[in-house]
Amino acid sequence: MPEYFLDIEYNNLTYGVDEVNFKEFECCTFNNCTFSACNFMDVTFIDCVFNDCIFSEGKINHVALRTVTFNRCEIKDVNFAMCNKLIFEVRFNNCTLDFSKFYALKIKGTPFVNCSLIAVDFMATDLTEVLFENCDLYRTEFA
Repeated sequence: MPEYFLDIEYNNLTYGVDEVNFKEFECCTFNNCTFSACNFMDVTFIDCVFNDCIFSEGKINHVALRTVTFNRCEIKDVNFAMCNKLIFEVRFNNCTLDFSKFYALKIKGTPFVNCSLIAVDFMATDLTEVLFENCDLYRTEFA
């Protein structure tokens, strides 16, 4: 059974390889936190907000993202395709997602606002009603 954390604000933390493993966070806010070294295993984020966080090159293979908002985050070279697909719901505002992968995900209605999406993989992705507002889609792949 994962550890459960409700309505907590985390500030200026750098997480190690397995620090967030087997944990469930609900209604939590993360400010200026770094997750790049994480190798996520059985982690759930429900109704969480990430502000100014760094996920670049993090291994988010076993993560559930349920109504999660990313604001001004650096999320370069992250493979979202291996996330838990049950209730996968995310929002991106002013984020850098360059070289990330959303391959074959259903991201219906996902907003990308003021984001850099250079060379992102959206191949076989359900992009129904997805919003790309003021985004850089240079070399991004769609099919």
